[in-house]
Amino acid sequence: MCNLLFSLLLACPLLPTVSPQATGPTFGNGLAGVGVCGSSRTPTVIVNFSLPAGATHGVLHHFWITGERLKIDRAWIEYYVDGEATPSIAFQPSFMCGAAFPELISHDYEYSAGGLCGKTAPVGGWSNVFPVPFYASVVVTARADPSDGPGCFGAYLNVRGTVGLPLVVPGSGRPLPFGTRTLLQANAPATRQPLDFVVVAELPTGTRGEVFLVSWAVEAQPVGGPGAGGGYIEGCWNFKSTAAEQYPGLVVGTGVGALASSPLALARKRARNQLPFAHTEAYLSSARVSLTPATPSTSPPTSICRGLL
Repeated sequence: MCNLLFSLLLACPLLPTVSPQATGPTFGNGLAGVGVCGSSRTPTVIVNFSLPAGATHGVLHHFWITGERLKIDRAWIEYYVDGEATPSIAFQPSFMCGAAFPELISHDYEYSAGGLCGKTAPVGGWSNVFPVPFYASVVVTARADPSDGPGCFGAYLNVRGTVGLPLVVPGSGRPLPFGTRTLLQANAPATRQPLDFVVVAELPTGTRGEVFLVSWAVEAQPVGGPGAGGGYIEGCWNFKSTAAEQYPGLVVGTGVGALASSPLALARKRARNQLPFAHTEAYLSSARVSLTPATPSTSPPTSICRGLL
């Protein structure tokens, strides 16, 4: 069984409270027909913005992209926050909202995950309104996936943000502490064995936060193929509010699909006509967005899934 996943976390250091400024102007950029390129050129800069004097923070809150079919689905979007050399957020547009196998989806399939992310066009049309706070500057770039070679393809991109926008969880309006950062943690595709533990997300000591989104996928190659009754996966989802907490911690899903189909789930893409079983392989991908807070902790909280194939 091969799986991959990423998690978005809303995290902040344990800092004194700071009074943020009033909401300021909206900024952003829309690029039409620009090249998104591989190694032959530097990444395309979508937004390069620094806060004006006196501003305490800004929040990116809108992303949208379309372009050449399939190539645009697996392009890489990278957010460099507050001068960091390595982007703290790097995602492929389709998997950003739970579609890990876009080549298997009907080209005209569209969906919305509770209005927070989705696909809004037959080709590309990937979007999200995830909050990405920053406190000095932010740069957003796009580049082609290495599998598409060193050349370029055409794309349309739109990224927007607002200076001084209140820090809240989108969809619920629940306030977030000043200093909150959006972090992305990802696992590369890997072969997992029955009863393996998979770390979904974790925070270092000295921070507190919550898991905002989990996007995950599984590709199974059962013995004899799906026709022989293979391809079934199952497992549990457990949340440990501190690194020292003993297994099983808090059980947040009693089956693989339970995390995506829980009362807080806003997206589930599991129907066979969307991500079909094909020949000798089985595919499943999904996204789950949480609008409820995790228990604050000064030790690393970790969410762990143990699965069966």
